[in-house]
Amino acid sequence: MYEVGDLVIIKDNAFKPTKTTGIILEIAPFAIRYDKRFLVLNSVTGLAYWLESHWFRKVER
Repeated sequence: MYEVGDLVIIKDNAFKPTKTTGIILEIAPFAIRYDKRFLVLNSVTGLAYWLESHWFRKVER
C-alpha cells in the first residue's frame, strides 16, 4: 500500500502520455467514492493536490 513520503508517478492527463513524479504528503483519514484520497506534491509544478490512487503508481526502488 501507499505511505507518506512514497515517490509516485502521476498520470497527468488521461489523454496525454506524459507522466511526472510526485511525493505523497498526506493520506486522508476518510474515503471518498470507495477510494482513499492522497495529497500528492507534483515535482514539476510544485503544486499539491488530492488524488485518488488510480491517478498514480508507486515507484519501485
